Amino acid sequence: MPTLTPTTPPAGDPPPGPRPVRVVRDARVPTADPRCTLSADLYLPHHDDPVPALVTVLPYRKDLEHGELPRSLRWFAERGYACVLVDHRGVGSSDGTPHPPWTEGETDDAIATLTWVRAQPWCDGGIGMWGHSHGGFTAMRAACRKPPGLKAIAPIMNALDVERDIMHPDGARGDLVRLASWGGMMLLQQLLPPLLHHTSAEERERWHGRLNGTEPFVMELARLGPGDPAWRERVIDASRVTVPTLCVGGWHDIYPDAVWRAYEQIPAPKKLLMGPWGHTLPHASPTGPIDFLPMLLRWWDHWLRGAANGIMAEPPVTLHVRGANPGWRAYPSWPPAGGELTLAADPLGRLRTPPPHPHAPDEAIARYDPDPTTGTAGGLAGVGFGSFAPPGDQADDDARSLTFTSGDLPADLSVVGRPSVVVRLDEAPSTTSGRRVVVRLTDVDQEGRSVLITSGTASPGDGERTVRAVLWPTAYRIAAGHRVRVALGDSDFPRLTPLTEPVPFHVTGLEVTVPTTAGEAGRPADIPAIGLPAPRPDERADHWTVTRDPLHDAVDVTVTTSTGGIPTSQGHLLERTAEIRASVARTSPASAHTSGTHRARLRLGDGRDVAVTASVRCARTTLWVHGEVTVDGHPVFTRTWETSLDPAAGARPDTAPPTARSTTAPDHRRTA
Repeated sequence: MPTLTPTTPPAGDPPPGPRPVRVVRDARVPTADPRCTLSADLYLPHHDDPVPALVTVLPYRKDLEHGELPRSLRWFAERGYACVLVDHRGVGSSDGTPHPPWTEGETDDAIATLTWVRAQPWCDGGIGMWGHSHGGFTAMRAACRKPPGLKAIAPIMNALDVERDIMHPDGARGDLVRLASWGGMMLLQQLLPPLLHHTSAEERERWHGRLNGTEPFVMELARLGPGDPAWRERVIDASRVTVPTLCVGGWHDIYPDAVWRAYEQIPAPKKLLMGPWGHTLPHASPTGPIDFLPMLLRWWDHWLRGAANGIMAEPPVTLHVRGANPGWRAYPSWPPAGGELTLAADPLGRLRTPPPHPHAPDEAIARYDPDPTTGTAGGLAGVGFGSFAPPGDQADDDARSLTFTSGDLPADLSVVGRPSVVVRLDEAPSTTSGRRVVVRLTDVDQEGRSVLITSGTASPGDGERTVRAVLWPTAYRIAAGHRVRVALGDSDFPRLTPLTEPVPFHVTGLEVTVPTTAGEAGRPADIPAIGLPAPRPDERADHWTVTRDPLHDAVDVTVTTSTGGIPTSQGHLLERTAEIRASVARTSPASAHTSGTHRARLRLGDGRDVAVTASVRCARTTLWVHGEVTVDGHPVFTRTWETSLDPAAGARPDTAPPTARSTTAPDHRRTA
């Protein structure tokens, strides 16, 4: 039975177990610009011997980190690694103006960080790079440059193509994540005053510059519509990664397809771990948490210390198989050996082994009537809010969709890989803006409960009558006696922004192909599960609410997150809340709107009280962004930005910039 848990280290390897750690705050990292240094926090073993280094570079302020990331860095330092956590340029205590997100400028600074780390007396010259989400993207982007000393990486739940994977998911517009959630959160971090050395002249200058001279990230993201050439410059070519790579993803995350694609494309020694998680570290997930850090330690020990721990002799692919008899399985090759099952739709709404009941090739077998409220049964899977709202019973979404269902399966069916669905339409769309195809594959049990297996989206091009949707990868076992269902529509709300003018369509044919493996394919994998500690009052609380208005056939989705009073490492107390909302009515999809309100209250150690609000509101054609800061109840900054959200009318580099209105000038006499 394969195992990814720690084994007894061979002679000569560092002994296991924690050792003393020293933490150095705000070490300055030089860049190619002599006017700009980056801020790094160091977690170092409490001795003078050089050791391998683990580097994480993030656009999220490290002075606001209080959870699993700093605890993880300390854990590795206790086991003999020098851990380095760095703020991006223009973020936190780093100098300068931020680079546009996911661009090569961020990679330049990551390379400068690796060069600096390698030259430090506490580093033995060997470096690993890792991170979650944006940190994983930066690690892969840096690896493409082949910097000296970088020996291995471990990207966790990250994008490869930020347009396809997050900004305009599957080529469709999606305001919820890119603007209301991520964009608003990044503006809140920009407006918050520094927590480290907050009274120093250097930190005050950085903060004032960000209040007055830095445009929020969300504005650029709004201007770059689907298909904008700027997105092509932010794609990772994973075939250029030549260092050993541990790819980690979650089935309910926003990036399972990106992680899968990265593993397929990387030519270096590699491993893939896919678990039942949302957008969170595997050992911090509320669903299916595992003892992940010892697994990652084995990876680093092998590639950075040369430990002969056998990790690369184990099967390269380890997946959590969902559905009937869920559990972990390891596979010796990818894709695993198996076959395919193809089912075709007939006019009676059945999926059958081809050929189905004969009908004329262009004869419609079903009609779909648009319903922009469909999608809420998917929970927050694929949205990127963590693991607290997994998919529920799909029955409500199924009822709002066009469905085709198989008969009872005679035996268990293991689906491992990317299913695909081919849909033939009665006529080609006259415009690509009025039609898209959203496909969900579900498992229907004897009581009629419909469980989401995977989904995908495709848009027919001009003149196209046949649409092929490649669904997100999955590993799922459908029990004997259950049925396979394909649900077809044009909505995945709130993940995708509703079409303004959706049109009905007739389907003349549909085929679904699922990759299958024998139930005994691979072998059981020993992945140690862990229990989560009881939540503390200061830890994050998350809620997901779906409210339907049957009178107006409308739906409102609300996501709220909050953290209690968090004592920071600098002696302050921080509270944060966010409310993300999306609403749409079936009869008025053009009036759909999405908003995000992010608030923070910071009680400084010297007694001052700072309140910050960052608000984002998205209508069909307009984005409004507002930020304000008060100190002890007195406003010191307030500003509103506005720009078009219609790609045809959006600002481009050769057009006028978006409107920005400052309604109250900053009063530096009251700044924090």
